[in-house]
Amino acid sequence: MKKITLLLLAVLLGAASVASSRAASRPNFLFILADDLGWSDLGCYGHAQIKTPNLDRMAKQGTLFTQFYVNGSVCSPSRCAFFTGQYPARQKIHGHYATPEQNTARGMSQFLDPKVPNAAALLKSAGYATAHVGTWQLASNSGGPEPGAYGFDFVGSGEKGGAGILADDPFYRAKSTELFVNEALKFIESNKDRSFLLYLSHYAVHTPLESKQELAEKYKAKAAGLPQAPEPRSVYGSYKTRQRQDHAVYAGMVQSVDESVGRVLQKLEELGLEQNT
Repeated sequence: MKKITLLLLAVLLGAASVASSRAASRPNFLFILADDLGWSDLGCYGHAQIKTPNLDRMAKQGTLFTQFYVNGSVCSPSRCAFFTGQYPARQKIHGHYATPEQNTARGMSQFLDPKVPNAAALLKSAGYATAHVGTWQLASNSGGPEPGAYGFDFVGSGEKGGAGILADDPFYRAKSTELFVNEALKFIESNKDRSFLLYLSHYAVHTPLESKQELAEKYKAKAAGLPQAPEPRSVYGSYKTRQRQDHAVYAGMVQSVDESVGRVLQKLEELGLEQNT
C-alpha cells in the first residue's frame, strides 16, 4: 500500500509538473491597433519618406501580409471582428457607433453585447491577465458598458482621456500615443510572470491629425525637398493618387506609432518575453 501511495504521489507530482510547464509556456498575446493607418504608409510596404524601422523589423521577422481582408473599413465593425471573431453584421454593427439616434436610423445596435464571446473573456477564463489600453469604439459613448465588462482586468486611458488629461484637450490625441504605451509597459512589467493579453489601441493616425511638433517639423522639411507631382486625376473611373506623401503632421503620427511599437518590443526583450509573445 505504501508503494502504491508513493507511486500515486509521483504520478500526481509529475502531472502537476507537466501542467505547470504547460501553463508557463502559454503564449502572451499583444494586439496593437493603429486606427485608420494605410498599409502603404509603412516602410515595409515601400514608403520612401516615413520612417518605420520597428514595424519594418516586425514585418521582416514575422509575417507581412500582401493579400488580406478586413471586415470593416471603419473603427467599430473592424474592432468587433478582431475582438469576437464574428462578422460585425451579425452584431448589427454596420458602421461607426455614433449617437443612439444615428445608430437606430442605420439599423445598428447601440453597443456590442458583452455576452458575445470575445478574446478577453475567453483568455481571462483560462487564467490570463487581460488589459485594454486606448480607444474602445464599441459604444460606451451610446449607453454601452465600459471595456471592463468584456473581460479586461485592467482598463487604461482611452477616448475619455487619462492620467489627468481630458479628451477635450486640443493636444490629447498627440499626447495619447505615448500615454497609452506608458500604461501598456506598466501592465507588461506587472504581469511578466503570468500569461497575459494586452490590447493596445491607438488613436493615431485617426483624424483630427495631431502630431508631436518636432516630428511634424522634421517631415515638413523633408516634404519641401520632394519633387513636385501632378494633382490627382480621374483615370477610367478610378482615382490616381499623388506619387508623394507630403502631409507632415500625418507622417509624424505614423512615426509616433512606430516609436511606440519599438518601446513595447524593447520591454519584451528586456523581460525575456519576446519569444513567447
